[in-house]
Amino acid sequence: MEEQGISYSGDETYKEIDKLIKEKTRSELLIVCPYINRYYAKMLIWASGRRRVRVITSNSVVSSDAVKLIRKSRPGSGYIKAAIYFIILEAIFFFLKRYYLEVLLIPVVVVLLAIAVKRASELKKRIEVKISESRFIHEKLYISDGSAISGSANLTYSGTRKNIEHIEKTYDTDRISALKEHFNSLWNSI
Repeated sequence: MEEQGISYSGDETYKEIDKLIKEKTRSELLIVCPYINRYYAKMLIWASGRRRVRVITSNSVVSSDAVKLIRKSRPGSGYIKAAIYFIILEAIFFFLKRYYLEVLLIPVVVVLLAIAVKRASELKKRIEVKISESRFIHEKLYISDGSAISGSANLTYSGTRKNIEHIEKTYDTDRISALKEHFNSLWNSI
């Protein structure tokens, strides 16, 4: 019989929430949470590298910093940094008159820059945040294709590791579908 869900209370809710965020799947990740810190903002940016991420949050001091980080994220920046490193190497080889090494590095730089541009254009479309200005969203909901978590844990250090929180994780496909409908309704109303 397939496991329908788990209920968990304690100070280690991060294990289940982090597992859902880090799933190696192409499914969409949907989150409703009033408080998100920078650590989780970075995790969501990372998750958007493999899947579309949509977040609904409230207008709060805690979340505003995370939202700024998400909106200013530069997907593909690691490739750009690597390309800059190789450009510096090319300049060094040029001044050392090692032209054969410089010629070998040119394709590497071109490929890295092409990957960076492609990833940046792809990923910018894959993470979206909506902030409810009119009403405070206090709900906590984390949805993927294979599971969904609801409960009291915010996406903060205290909310996932320090506080005693209660979450319920479900694998029931009908329940997950209903939660996705709820998310989309909320998304469209903001």
